[in-house]
Amino acid sequence: MIYAFAAALAVATAAPQTSVDFKNFTYRVNPCSGNVPVPAVMNGGTFSYFDKKMGQGFTITVASVTQGSLGTGTQQAVVMLSCEFPIGGTAAAYLFDIHGKTATLLGKVADANWGGDWGQTPDSVLVRFWNGLLYVSQCGTSDCTKRAFTTYALHGGKLAKGSVAKWPFTDFRNYTYTAIPCGTTAHGVPLSEGNYYAKINGYEYVELVSVAEGTLSDGTQLAAVVLKCGAITSGGIGQAFLFSERGKVATLIGPIGSPTTWPVVVKGYEDDCKNIAVHFTGAQLSVDECNGKDQTIHLYTTYTLHAGKLTKVSSQTHKP
Repeated sequence: MIYAFAAALAVATAAPQTSVDFKNFTYRVNPCSGNVPVPAVMNGGTFSYFDKKMGQGFTITVASVTQGSLGTGTQQAVVMLSCEFPIGGTAAAYLFDIHGKTATLLGKVADANWGGDWGQTPDSVLVRFWNGLLYVSQCGTSDCTKRAFTTYALHGGKLAKGSVAKWPFTDFRNYTYTAIPCGTTAHGVPLSEGNYYAKINGYEYVELVSVAEGTLSDGTQLAAVVLKCGAITSGGIGQAFLFSERGKVATLIGPIGSPTTWPVVVKGYEDDCKNIAVHFTGAQLSVDECNGKDQTIHLYTTYTLHAGKLTKVSSQTHKP
């Protein structure tokens, strides 16, 4: 987006969790294969390659991982790979079929392209697993005034593509939030395509970073929305907020985890503080994030939800 660090927060990941570590995985496909014609061997979610013909280096990153199921007893994951150019970039969402510790590519389900002053970044792509289908929403135009909606099903190990007229879930990119990491306004904060530009408590904009959606073992449908407030002179602050969902109706349950802050210039461990990961597993949800302003320690907190109320189960620190 406008600020260099605007898309740096990692997208939260929905469960079920698997033993496949997509941030340390070898990808045979990537969105900029014309410049990176080799397998992308990820190390911590990053792979770099120097194109001798262009005299230019390219970096591919894992922008997000969304896990779910397209059928009973199966596990799949949509991995968004982003390739940064000197100005702009390109990204693609790939669907993988997971079998234990291995993952097989099923196909590409979405893409995004952007330049210095045009297009949309990877966070413009929405994906959701629901009732044996994968729903995908992506920009249909460069300014994203129109969207394209697609569904995918798995039949005999092969993808079957369909379509829907509208996004049947809450559109958190175009939503008015009553709670944000840096405060609120009298009438809430109305995001438009994931952004809101106005000064709030010293920050200059609010951005939706990620949405992780999952179902607890009792059938409760939840969404964890990670928001950030940023300013070019004072860095940023991010936090996850938990919503219950019924179709297009979302109800705020409350913030989860703690506010995470970072300075304008990040180095080393400070990069990790731009990662807020939310997971849904069984009857619990968890948040993994930096421990306040401490750049070297992460805080892992688990919660349960009963009758719409959050209960903290445990909280422990660990080295990233």
